[in-house]
Amino acid sequence: MTEFIDKKSARKYYSKLRENVPDRLDKEAAAAERMLSSDYVRNADAVLIFRSVGSEISTLSITDALLKTGKPVALPRCQSEGTMTFHLIDSPDDLIKGKYGIPEPQEHLPQPTVTDKTLCIVPALAFTESGHRLGYGGGYYDRFIAANPQALYVGFGFDEFISEQLPLDKFDRRINAIITDRRMVFCSAE
Repeated sequence: MTEFIDKKSARKYYSKLRENVPDRLDKEAAAAERMLSSDYVRNADAVLIFRSVGSEISTLSITDALLKTGKPVALPRCQSEGTMTFHLIDSPDDLIKGKYGIPEPQEHLPQPTVTDKTLCIVPALAFTESGHRLGYGGGYYDRFIAANPQALYVGFGFDEFISEQLPLDKFDRRINAIITDRRMVFCSAE
């Protein structure tokens, strides 16, 4: 087990590791299929999903499949005060280049009402089985989770990025489950 002295070193380690994931396309397809066939997606009144960029596990096929079924799909839009809002899209054409160069919905698009049936698919560099995640350092998802605790939060990533331990701080928020290319993890309290 790799131990980290701080989040910065953990982010550097997992970022480098993620650039060289073996069998990436097969793993992405398996993870997408597991997510799409899950009760989380099936029972959701809306799906809040991140737009994958760089070496992140791809969410494109999930987004496309959900849009084809008519399930409400919303993507995040980063705000200047370190928060984010989700906006409903009808197609990838509703996205524009946003903060950090990540495609995000146009600001005029409607925001979904977040309920206890809303699924939020959460990105991370790494996760623990207890539901902690190592994000990218902006705190956007931690703030969103704190403001919308009623939703269901499911991490999405490659199985090799589930770690026994990650550096944490008091602002980190836990997620409910993790879906990877190999399994579904129901996060437990520590």
